[in-house]
Amino acid sequence: MLIDHFNTALNPFVILYSHYGVDIEVASGIFDFLEGIGRAAFPIFAFLLVDGCRRTRSLPRYVFRLGIFAVLSEFCYDFAFDHDYPSIFPLKNLPNVIHEFRPVSPSSVMISLFCGALFILAIQKITSKEQHRYWSVIKLSVIFIVLYLASAMLSAEYYQIALPMITLLYFCAKRRNQIIVLAGSLGLFYWLMPICQNLSRGNTLRSALHSSPIGFEGIVYVLVLLATFWLIQHYDCNAKSSPRKSRAIYWVYPAHLVLFGILADFLYTYIYPMPQ
Repeated sequence: MLIDHFNTALNPFVILYSHYGVDIEVASGIFDFLEGIGRAAFPIFAFLLVDGCRRTRSLPRYVFRLGIFAVLSEFCYDFAFDHDYPSIFPLKNLPNVIHEFRPVSPSSVMISLFCGALFILAIQKITSKEQHRYWSVIKLSVIFIVLYLASAMLSAEYYQIALPMITLLYFCAKRRNQIIVLAGSLGLFYWLMPICQNLSRGNTLRSALHSSPIGFEGIVYVLVLLATFWLIQHYDCNAKSSPRKSRAIYWVYPAHLVLFGILADFLYTYIYPMPQ
């Protein structure tokens, strides 16, 4: 995650290509490589979210805490990635720092994770009550659609697969089945979805196939995702940490985004000024 956000916020491609004259293919390859490493974050987040929902002492408080940090992180996310170079540089004008803390599209992955946790809470609440099974399915279907549309309207990261993937992971008891769900969902997202989108626009199958990340970027994705599945397979579910330490980890997400936002403004204002 840190590598991915470093790559997006600081954009080493611009620095290498525009300021150091590095070949465009080399600079682009470095950018794609760092982005590929960052792709490991989401499946790990989704897996650990489901594991956390299963093991937490209070799921409502777990979801509430995640929602608070999702809202807080959204402003930090926009601050890090929504710079309007070269007209806005917060280090030169302090009021612009406040101005840049505003919700814009797209939204952070925390929104997708929050919707997933909220739906797991709905599953537990509805299925725990004694009622007709079909009525429970109808209720959950409506809640699922509402949450999915909400994450889509906010353009949350990975909203296309986050809620379905988290739901399937929750119902899978065995780790091997969870990895199959992750692999299938991510395969659909990274390779099949761009092809389907291009076909729906009237493009030919041949041209649509070129939209799928097959090349260097695709190879990096495959290797990183395989490493991700290996990490998940060997995850120690019985490992314990203190509640204070676990809650402190929540602050890593918003804090590093603010840090990268300030660092990006400093770099592109004083060290690598953007052309006027």
